[in-house]
Amino acid sequence: MNEPIVVLAAGKGTRMHSSLPKVLHKVCGKPMISYVVDVAKTSEDTDVIVVVPKDNDQIKDAIGNSVAYCVQSVPSGTADAVLSARTLLSGHNNVVVMSGDVPLVSENLLSSLIEKHNETEASITFVTADVKNPDGLGRVVRNSDGMISKIVEQDDASHDELDITEINAGIYMFNTSWLWDSLSNVAESKSGEVYLTSLIHLANQDNKVMSTVKANDEHEVLGVNSQIQLSAAEDYMRQKINHEFMLNGVAMVDPKTVYIDSDVVISEGAIINPNTHLLGKSKIAARSEIGPNTVIKNGEVGKDCKIESSYVSDSDIENGVSIGPFSNIRANTSLASNVRVGNFVEIKNSKVAENTRILHHSYIGDAEVGKNVNIGAGSITCNFDGSRKSHTEIGDSAFIGSNTMMVAPLKIGTGAITGAGSVITTDVPNGATVMGVPARLKK
Repeated sequence: MNEPIVVLAAGKGTRMHSSLPKVLHKVCGKPMISYVVDVAKTSEDTDVIVVVPKDNDQIKDAIGNSVAYCVQSVPSGTADAVLSARTLLSGHNNVVVMSGDVPLVSENLLSSLIEKHNETEASITFVTADVKNPDGLGRVVRNSDGMISKIVEQDDASHDELDITEINAGIYMFNTSWLWDSLSNVAESKSGEVYLTSLIHLANQDNKVMSTVKANDEHEVLGVNSQIQLSAAEDYMRQKINHEFMLNGVAMVDPKTVYIDSDVVISEGAIINPNTHLLGKSKIAARSEIGPNTVIKNGEVGKDCKIESSYVSDSDIENGVSIGPFSNIRANTSLASNVRVGNFVEIKNSKVAENTRILHHSYIGDAEVGKNVNIGAGSITCNFDGSRKSHTEIGDSAFIGSNTMMVAPLKIGTGAITGAGSVITTDVPNGATVMGVPARLKK
């Protein structure tokens, strides 16, 4: 697959009723256009050109520098968008054109399009599909012999044409010499735009060879033009993701209530319980049980962990850790092997070494906690003084009594003990016992 591919991403997407560019709305955690670009870039030899609107760098930021860009200064329709890429397509005999709002398109369908185009030596080859609900999509109009006569957009369709269920998927392949000659002859629609679909009528007039490829599944050519269609794409993609994980040995008690983003990695033997959300680039290792009622976002979870009714964000959880219920592990936290975090615990920007226990109603922030430490219920690292965050260090095998307030910056030594209800304002030596408000050394 080394034909150049143009991805159209300059449309306004007015039916989305959103200030965010349509192609950047996410499906399972990833912008729609990223799926299209990934399919287009299957071959390293393929030149991919993305047509973007004027003064909008959001799309470029989302996709990156692995593709070329051209700008459609005025959003005047799909035909004008392709014309804006003409300079970048110089020297190519054929070009594939795709829409950035068809996120479920497959590599196989794109390969079939290219193969059919080359076999038939057509001027135009495009993808169609039979759909249950064609609302918002261009209808394929055929004559009495079943030959395609034109494609009509919904805004320009007659009452009878609106009843047609065969739609244009917005995926084309053109012979470029005929394409550039014909684009100048495309008439404006009622909306004042010029559409690629008008080329079908011109090809018929010129008696040019025209071929089609029909998608086997209407979902893979689902064009997203509204929030309702975005939800449908999300639902289909989520089912596909869950199905593939279960085929590979991931257990899901109720997959209908499990939400997994497209970049998540889950190892064989993991268990995902109901109402669990695995988001971003999260990774779940073998035999870990996640949920119910748990959210993990950009978190890496080791083997044999148990996380229940809790939130983990941008953190590393090593093997054998248990969390929850009802705890919040915030960004830049690392929990070493066999750490136990109980109910109503919040940990933020901290490192907790192996075999440490933080079991009830505690807050640990901007801290480094050693191994084999016990932190009693209600203990807090007082890390913020109103203007700056300060660090707390707790040594190995320390025992932090219930309701201990540790006022940072602070260092509590190895094997140290704090009495229940103490307020620690100065460093505690190794092996020492302190208690009171403020805490004093017990002699």
